[in-house]
Amino acid sequence: MPRHLPLTNKKNPVDLTDIQLVIFAGGLGKRLGPGSPPKPLLPACGTPLIDLQIQYGLQAGFRKFTILTGYAADEVEKHVLQMFPELERHFVFVRHEWNPLTRPYGSARALYHAIRTHQLNENKPILTLFVDDLFARVDYVYDLVRTYYKTLGKENTLAIILTHPGVFLPYGVVSKSHGVFTEKPFLEYHVSTGMYLLTPLFLKKLMETISIEMYMNLPEEISFEKFVLEPWSRKYRVIRVDTVKGEWLPINDWKNAEQVCRFLDICDWVTIH
Repeated sequence: MPRHLPLTNKKNPVDLTDIQLVIFAGGLGKRLGPGSPPKPLLPACGTPLIDLQIQYGLQAGFRKFTILTGYAADEVEKHVLQMFPELERHFVFVRHEWNPLTRPYGSARALYHAIRTHQLNENKPILTLFVDDLFARVDYVYDLVRTYYKTLGKENTLAIILTHPGVFLPYGVVSKSHGVFTEKPFLEYHVSTGMYLLTPLFLKKLMETISIEMYMNLPEEISFEKFVLEPWSRKYRVIRVDTVKGEWLPINDWKNAEQVCRFLDICDWVTIH
């Protein structure tokens, strides 16, 4: 593990100084079943998911990590500091005020709280990583950041989204008209991978859309995709950047976690495998 974090990646320099890296690590992991660890600590090929995300950020060249915690926050924070003790001053942990077991929060609540408490700067772009999304190459970070820099001077860009060219539906499908069964069909959609470059415009709209009353009292989960990105994308520009097919692995259950060893073999950033 490196003792310091470079400002840029030496092989493919991109200035990350003004980019805030945010790792969403508050998930309950309901689909993992009873008795499972918190989702950030789910062992994937022997390594907890949160460790893989921090390693990914390190290899990309980030020097500060804002980690949004929720369920089992104490356990997650303690683990991170034990695994990366030399990087303690590079971590900022932001936790929620309530238990997701009794009250769901969601990604928009997490961001809103971090900005409202001045843990994140709403005037600087945010790159998002979710603990349950893995990427084969760190170049995807640079693709989004370069695209963002190209938009500077244009005030209508809401977000830049890393997408995957299609996804396998995890279920079999029976057609309504002929009753034909298809096992786990491949859907030809460009689907979001969970890596977003959220511009200052997006963060402004987030803070305008999510009121303190809504934050405190809305009983449902508040995700930034549904409550901010979806409605405001009708007015402002959203840019899509594609991955190569097969270079994104979403981890939603134990079965997906078992695929991680094979996936890590194609990754260019792994040093703890």
